[in-house]
Amino acid sequence: VAAGLAQGSHGVFYVFGSLHWKAQGISTNWVGVLWAIGIVTEIALFAFSAAVMARVSAVQLMLLGALAGVVRWSVMGFDPPLFWLVPLQVLHGFTYGASHLGAIYFIAAAVSDRQAGTAQGLYASITAGLAMGFGFLLAGELYDVVQGQAYFSMALLSALSAAACAVLMRYWRGEVIADGQIKD
Repeated sequence: VAAGLAQGSHGVFYVFGSLHWKAQGISTNWVGVLWAIGIVTEIALFAFSAAVMARVSAVQLMLLGALAGVVRWSVMGFDPPLFWLVPLQVLHGFTYGASHLGAIYFIAAAVSDRQAGTAQGLYASITAGLAMGFGFLLAGELYDVVQGQAYFSMALLSALSAAACAVLMRYWRGEVIADGQIKD
């Protein structure tokens, strides 16, 4: 739920981000640069993931991603100028990268090796399928009515992701949740 909400919060951005920037008068070249900034920060996080994971837990990393989403999408809802879009795109390393990386590390810690493939398949299906699909549908419905203010709904999804992370932090202590074994 935590990772799915964080990934689903990208709906407006993935579907309408470039179109909205163009409508704001941002050039095609700058739109490309902004996308590249987001991707480079995401790759940088992945490249230094071992060092990051030595300092924070998987769930804390997902929480950082969710909180970054609250900030990023809230500011995006105000149609910020290009000057602000650059640091907002740097946050993509967290809104996508941290939530994804945290989820992968969570699966590695919370699921037995026997169930890891199933867990990763469920994670991919839920985040890339169900949650992202919901985010796209929500984006389409809202963007038609409120344009860039649709980002505020994405901030809400991020806040819900943060709440799910807080619940997970409260109850999960790093143990394998289920190992797929049938007990007599």
